Amino acid sequence: MISVYYQFNFLFFIQATQKLKEHEPCGYAYKVVLSEEFAGDYDSELVVYRDNGHGKVAESFIVSLHEEAERLAPILETKKEMDLSPEQELAHKAATVCWLCLDPFIVGDEKKKKCHDHCHYT
Repeated sequence: MISVYYQFNFLFFIQATQKLKEHEPCGYAYKVVLSEEFAGDYDSELVVYRDNGHGKVAESFIVSLHEEAERLAPILETKKEMDLSPEQELAHKAATVCWLCLDPFIVGDEKKKKCHDHCHYT
């Protein structure tokens, strides 16, 4: 599993004569965290961005996330074998519906085929 924890920072402006309030983004920080099974495959430092007056904080954030996604693509494409106990494997073979979404398995239907998990890696 991959999680991105992020925070945006804003400056708050009040114009006393008009009672107008504005929030201006001035920076952000984020960190990509991978589950234990992939932790050694990706090194993610805390990313901190402070606006230098150009006002493109949101655009910079999106560009940064796209760059992270490109770096993560090889990991997402890697298939990993599940480590199931014999009991878990027997329960899986006997199952007729998905334990998570409760949909029945349908042979020949890619969206309803039996799988071990709702995980793109296994």
